[in-house]
Amino acid sequence: MAEFPIKAGMEQAGLDAICASFPVDVVPRKAEGDWYKVHVDWVQNLKKLTSEAGIREIMSLADLEACHRDRIPGVIQAAEGAQFLEGRLERLAEVYDNGLRHLQLAHSVQDPFAPLGDLQTLDPQFDGLTPFGRSVIEECNRLGIVIDLAHSSGKTLKDAIEVSSVPLIFSHTALLSPVGLGAVPTWPDTRLPMRLLRPDEVHAVAEAGGVVGVWHIFPTISAYAAAIIDLVNTAGEDHVGVGSDTGVAGAMYNANHHWPGQHTGFLYVVVDELRHQGCPPATIRKVIGQNFCRILHATEQGRKPT
Repeated sequence: MAEFPIKAGMEQAGLDAICASFPVDVVPRKAEGDWYKVHVDWVQNLKKLTSEAGIREIMSLADLEACHRDRIPGVIQAAEGAQFLEGRLERLAEVYDNGLRHLQLAHSVQDPFAPLGDLQTLDPQFDGLTPFGRSVIEECNRLGIVIDLAHSSGKTLKDAIEVSSVPLIFSHTALLSPVGLGAVPTWPDTRLPMRLLRPDEVHAVAEAGGVVGVWHIFPTISAYAAAIIDLVNTAGEDHVGVGSDTGVAGAMYNANHHWPGQHTGFLYVVVDELRHQGCPPATIRKVIGQNFCRILHATEQGRKPT
């Protein structure tokens, strides 16, 4: 069986499953269709590597639960940005059939053909979600694709909540609070405060049954755990998750070697620090996986057979 560093990294981190995603907008785009080809090529490569390494492809909550039961690592295929759609709604069914189960609508660059909505770090252009963005959410609901609003503006987020028939996630952020802003002095991107959610935005996600994931940006594991607890105290324990936005292998953004003095894998050190800060075991279980499983289940149940 081929060596695949992500498998070893997952085992070190204590993770049964990860959402594996790729932002197509980091690749220069020269013509229409380029980003869709980039997405398709990335998926083919991911499937090849995971198959050779004995990593399961997760298509459903039952698949995820089987990975946990059998202690075999699994990958949920995700996309960080929907720019590859280029205004073609029919592509969603194509990528779903090829395994996509988690779609982040936005990333750093707008789709030049059919933007989906305003972004956190760009000036507003569309007053929130666009008509095409609404259609994408409705189609994701029909197919059974988890909708992720990370990088979307507050207005886009609230519009999406109104449109979606199932709960959404905001996979990586933190609360705009003194605790959340504690990451600012050590984070090189001056736009960081724009990437954090206001309390009213967090409440909107929670009231719709959704989940907000806490980002890896904090300078220490103590600060990261404090940010999780800060969000739990605002949104409630049913609406917070771990959304690291990192990898589990390689030199950059490796969650297993992320914080000073970290001597154990990612999930182990997070759980230990949450316990140290007094977070109840039942809350920890929800944050590290049960809440995401609930969203995945609700998304599957909301599918509309054709």
